[in-house]
Amino acid sequence: MNIFRVATLALAVVGATFALSAVVAPAEAATKKATQHIAASPEAKNAQLALNKMGAKLHVDGKMGKKTVAALKAFQKSHNLEATGELDAKTKSALGII
Repeated sequence: MNIFRVATLALAVVGATFALSAVVAPAEAATKKATQHIAASPEAKNAQLALNKMGAKLHVDGKMGKKTVAALKAFQKSHNLEATGELDAKTKSALGII
């Protein structure tokens, strides 16, 4: 193999490695974000309990995970509240958890 071919091959490998790292880094960041620890709170637990009494089937762990936020948004929408998925004062009042 001549030196030109070796240099070309080396550049191709370096370029492919760089391109791969540009794809892998955002994927790793997304995975880390998706698996970040969600802190539990008594307020979230009370909201889950109240939503379950109204027909939701949530795991009561006190964490505002995807299913809890989705159930909260549905509740807010059905009660003519702004569907933010957050436990604001109006939502807590409507849930009876103030």
